[in-house]
Amino acid sequence: MSRRRERLGGPIAALVRVAFVFLALALAFVLPGCGGADKPRLVLWHAYRGEEETALKTVLSAFEKERGVSVEVLALPFDAYATKLESAIPHAHWPDVFVDAHERLGSYKKNDLVAPAGQALPPEDRALFDEAALAAATLDGTTYGVPLAQKSLALFVNDALVPNAPTSLEALAKRDGLPDGSFPLAYEAESAYFHAPLLHAFGGRMVDPDGTFAAASPEGEASIAFLLELKKQKALPDEPNGALVTELFASGKTKAVISGPWFLADAKKSKSYKVFPLPKLRDQGDARLRAFLTVDVALLSPDGAKNPNAVALARYLGSLPSARTRALVGKQVVATKAVWNDPEVAKDRDLSAFHAAAETGIPMPTTPAMRAAWVPLEQAIKKAVRGDATPKVALDEARARFLDAMKPPPPSPSPTPLFVAVSLVLVGLAMVAVKNAREPGFSSRFRASVPAYKYVTHAAVVVFVLVVLPLVAGTLTSFFAGTRNEPQYVGLSNYVQILTARGGPLL
Repeated sequence: MSRRRERLGGPIAALVRVAFVFLALALAFVLPGCGGADKPRLVLWHAYRGEEETALKTVLSAFEKERGVSVEVLALPFDAYATKLESAIPHAHWPDVFVDAHERLGSYKKNDLVAPAGQALPPEDRALFDEAALAAATLDGTTYGVPLAQKSLALFVNDALVPNAPTSLEALAKRDGLPDGSFPLAYEAESAYFHAPLLHAFGGRMVDPDGTFAAASPEGEASIAFLLELKKQKALPDEPNGALVTELFASGKTKAVISGPWFLADAKKSKSYKVFPLPKLRDQGDARLRAFLTVDVALLSPDGAKNPNAVALARYLGSLPSARTRALVGKQVVATKAVWNDPEVAKDRDLSAFHAAAETGIPMPTTPAMRAAWVPLEQAIKKAVRGDATPKVALDEARARFLDAMKPPPPSPSPTPLFVAVSLVLVGLAMVAVKNAREPGFSSRFRASVPAYKYVTHAAVVVFVLVVLPLVAGTLTSFFAGTRNEPQYVGLSNYVQILTARGGPLL
């Protein structure tokens, strides 16, 4: 018996040792995870890329060490950002803090996606930020976020062709013996965003504070007429786009380009350049080109505003150490005023120029009407440039498109007629089915067809799921209007609007 115990003892002891090794390894992996799980966790969304994203991660790492929390970061494409937020926050998949451009604030507030800044921006902190940036983060007297950075258009000048700062756009637009294929000025002139400085120089604006379309005005007509004059003088290339503008500047075929901080990487490919704030409109007069100012703001979701750590994070993002990192590493035109007294920041020529440009910018309106104004104005500019309409006619059409987009849904009619119609169709189908079932020989024909039904069942199911159901869903959707979160039953009003050209001339 003792020998048997000895023979068994070896394998059993080996198994016990292996078990202890596996247990130790499991604890080595599990315990650090458990320790991390004890840390409070925050979620932050942003749309930064490149140097800006690197700077943000550096700031978040410092906050995690200082506060003892874990911050989960999600980067999203800018174009899909608002849609993702509108889908996530109402369904409990929200970020605690998200960084976004201030002009979407009106839409976010309307859809209850954002909460007031509260202690993320206490009264004693307000003096730290540029007034224009604070105004951009404020809606209806309430500040909803912490200003982080400002973006505005500026003038990139090829100083080999223009040795001194341009006095005006009018002077800069002169060809001065430039060879064919070269242009005095290059920018995306048919874009509403790039046209806004001209509109502002003539005293116009895109949208009034009450949400009405203001570009259809004498000032708007004058701004497009000035653009047409630049085109007539061959001061601008035909149909300019971002790629063409970059190529012209890099090859030295344009004296100047109007663009934003994102153009810096392309500008550095040229032999020599300087950045200036946008110039005056004409040599005679004080009217100045003033671009839209966009402010990146740290915003709190409704649940994030209830979390002290999330509030602390939003406040920390706007702090002096954070702003310094974002300026030096991320090359951002930060909204924290004291940073611009830092010698390292002040010696960055490009940053200082964009800071000066931001000081002349006009904060983009936060009203939801702005989202409906871009496309109509852009279509009006293109139509006038093509010669299809005068500036006045083009802008009047733009106003009609804007009003159509902003038109509220019609009042909800009674659904009874629809229910009656659907019921009659179902009753008619049922009567046809009963009539066919009562015909002599129906049962024998049906049994004979059962094998054929088996062969086509899978195809019928696929067609039903992929074709019939989407058609039914689309048909039902056509009886509603409004937003995805607040659909409103309107009956046949959508069909009436389409068939009557939405109240305009049918042809």
